[in-house]
Amino acid sequence: MKKLIISFPGLSLKEEGGRLEEIASHFPDFDFKKINYPGIEKIGDVIYIPFSIEKFSKEAEIPKGYDQVGILASSTGVPIFAHYLKKNPLEQIDWHIAISPFCKVNPQAIPKIQYLKENQKDLDISNEYDQKNGRKRVIPNSYIQNILNLDTNFQEFSRKIPHVLTMLGSQDSIIDFQKAREYHFNLGGKQKNLRIFNAGHPLNEESTTEAINFIKELIKP
Repeated sequence: MKKLIISFPGLSLKEEGGRLEEIASHFPDFDFKKINYPGIEKIGDVIYIPFSIEKFSKEAEIPKGYDQVGILASSTGVPIFAHYLKKNPLEQIDWHIAISPFCKVNPQAIPKIQYLKENQKDLDISNEYDQKNGRKRVIPNSYIQNILNLDTNFQEFSRKIPHVLTMLGSQDSIIDFQKAREYHFNLGGKQKNLRIFNAGHPLNEESTTEAINFIKELIKP
């Protein structure tokens, strides 16, 4: 039986690993494919991200010939996957885990982002890992509008995914919480598999364990 895990990470360099790779590493009998986003580059101590849902989702592809396909997606990787799914509704997907799905900007964050756009400033999205390594991660000013426009109409999904786990942080000030919930239920997710953690946008290690256990339950003989 051929099995595949595909990851749609957040806005990262091709060579960067993270939580999705950690989850997938517990399942060596699955092949693993990471979707990489074009144009992201590191210049000096700054990683520049030309954010575009349309462009990034074109890099996605689900290879044929697998008996089971699972999707891991995190943060902005979730709407990139969603955009791909709407254009390819017949793809075989058996399960999906969404971590901190950035389906739309938190309304309270919009004024600050609009201020940056209007004043020709870049949007700094550096995380704790970036700060520890003395670097910045930014979306250039010319791409900020793409972030503000992020609002997938999830009613457009024409099919459901059999098993969906969505994990959110109760203190996440970045995402629109209601849109993240809609994403879960419109893909067929059950209430018991919408998990809320005491965390911000980056979730804690408990969520990693939750994801691993979710997959283990699905693949039990």
